Amino acid sequence: MPKSATWTVAPPSRARDAATYLRVVRPVVLGVTALASIGTWILQPELLRAADGIVVLVGFVVMLATWVLSYRADPLRIAVAVQGLDLALILIVMVYGSTPEQAAQFLLMPIIGLAYFASVRTTVAGTVLATLLVQVASLTLDGWNGEKVLSPIAMLVAICGALVAFITSRGRRAEHLLELDVARDRVALRLARGIRMADDPSEAIHEIARTIGSATGAERAVVVLLEHDDDYVADIAGWQRVSSEPPIELDVTSVDATIRHLVSTGYGALLDERGTQLLMPVDSDEMLVPGNPSIEASMRALLDRLDGETGVVTALPMGSRAVGAIILVAGSGHDWEQEALPLLDTIAPQLAAGLAQVVLVRDQRDALDSLERLDRMRDRLIANVSHELRTPLTSTIGFIETLLRDDLPFEEQDRQTMMEHARDGGMRLLALVEDLLALGSTRPESLDLSPKPQQLSQLVIDALRGIQPHEDRRISLQIDDDPMVTVDRNRMLQVFGNLIVNAMHHGEGDVDVRCHSIEAGALVDVVDHGSGVAMEHVHELFLPFARFSTRSDSTGLGLAICRTIVEAHSGTIEYERIAGGRTRFRVRIPRHSR
Repeated sequence: MPKSATWTVAPPSRARDAATYLRVVRPVVLGVTALASIGTWILQPELLRAADGIVVLVGFVVMLATWVLSYRADPLRIAVAVQGLDLALILIVMVYGSTPEQAAQFLLMPIIGLAYFASVRTTVAGTVLATLLVQVASLTLDGWNGEKVLSPIAMLVAICGALVAFITSRGRRAEHLLELDVARDRVALRLARGIRMADDPSEAIHEIARTIGSATGAERAVVVLLEHDDDYVADIAGWQRVSSEPPIELDVTSVDATIRHLVSTGYGALLDERGTQLLMPVDSDEMLVPGNPSIEASMRALLDRLDGETGVVTALPMGSRAVGAIILVAGSGHDWEQEALPLLDTIAPQLAAGLAQVVLVRDQRDALDSLERLDRMRDRLIANVSHELRTPLTSTIGFIETLLRDDLPFEEQDRQTMMEHARDGGMRLLALVEDLLALGSTRPESLDLSPKPQQLSQLVIDALRGIQPHEDRRISLQIDDDPMVTVDRNRMLQVFGNLIVNAMHHGEGDVDVRCHSIEAGALVDVVDHGSGVAMEHVHELFLPFARFSTRSDSTGLGLAICRTIVEAHSGTIEYERIAGGRTRFRVRIPRHSR
């Protein structure tokens, strides 16, 4: 893994300038030099030597070669190599030319070229070499103005070269910092776009993990979402650079309490070869301070889980709380202080704000969906209640009005029959009203329970009392185990009684009731041999007024009441088809209800 991260490996790209230099600037300069040499040769031929013409000719050959190579190779490398060739050509002119002292001054040109196209170190080396060449030439060659121990031209080359190298180093540093800022802004913009396009917080933290992990050169990245409580992990997402490796196994317990508490206070931690250091909050003057042994132990356990040797954990702070945390992991030698901390320090508050906004939008969308669902349920409940009340009420009123008419003679038997029908309609209305009252008072969040220890078998036996099976059917009870459960006796009798009556009225064959215990509590199964409810309607079975029977005495509220009572006891109720063409209601009751 290279130490440079994607957001720091953007060195100044001078390839375009190098290509312009090789294809335009250099041919123009050599062209002007050639014209000047030709003019001098015509007007004052005694001032030129053969070496001058050879140098110009070689320069043209080099210019043509580099011009061709600039289209086939890296222009930047060719431009650096050309500066070395220029040093050699100027040296030839100094040794064999007619005016070595004037030729020496042109050594500043390749030094300036090295400063722009090469590194500062290379520029310094070229300056030192050029200074030594000029000094040696001034002491050994003819044609120099005076015989001084230190040549003024050598001093000029040294001073100008040093100034060029210094200015270049400062410029490169400023350019590097500017590129880092641009790269960070680019990462922040990509993250902002990804978070804005996310439909839910889970998608947003996956995008953060992928982008931050890739941008900082990490081998693995994990993003934790903290909701409701700063110390509560609501969701977690992971990313790894090498997709062929086994995926990271994560859950909300992957981050221990020490790290969660550290992040919730706005701090972070960095673990590398030097040990563990604390990352101070964003508004702190210091960035790193020594950590304590408990944090180091938690960091090492976290890195072991994520298969890393060094790593960093940083909070996503928003105001006085943290909305999440970023965990980055890599091998040994990764420079987190250069590769990750400047980026994280810059964009962490922005990420926190974006993530908080996604969570808020999600909550608002869920609240809106809940309101719409409640609105639909209310409309459906009103429609169903109106329908259920109208039918028996219309029938009862019709029979009563008929009986009150004086113009119709009734035999006693007919009168008795109509009175019975009116009574049945009234009883149906009474049952419906009682079920509606029961449904309204058995919401899990508002149900007032009085749980006490009860023997499971005795509850079921008491529920069976008063239930008369049909003539051709029977009810059997099987008790495999007889655990104690803590429940509200009257409410659970209502549940078991409703399920058994439901199986007797709407099912077929014998009804089998079975009690047995499980590790977490108890199970009660009510099984009949009927065809049951079609699979596409199973999800509606426990909704109010969900009726799939042709019986006229069913209100469709019994199973809804059973579900709310069981859920109020922290239990569950399920419906399924089992082997042998049978259907089963299964009630799961914990040993200790709320």
